[in-house]
Amino acid sequence: MKLSIFCDPEWVKAGFDKAFKQIAKQVKLPGFRPGHAPRAMLEKMIDPRELNDQAADNIVPIVRTKVLNSE
Repeated sequence: MKLSIFCDPEWVKAGFDKAFKQIAKQVKLPGFRPGHAPRAMLEKMIDPRELNDQAADNIVPIVRTKVLNSE
């Protein structure tokens, strides 16, 4: 059996935004409280693989629920 699932771009964007905020709270940048540094500065410090993994952890449960509940 093969199952193909397509995510709505809004779900993906929301998943990445949530992941970024979650990771940003852990980054310590001098002069800024955790989670309050400018996004442009934080993007340089966050590992893209970590961001992708966290985003997937946020997106997959939403998509799975929507797919299983759809008729």
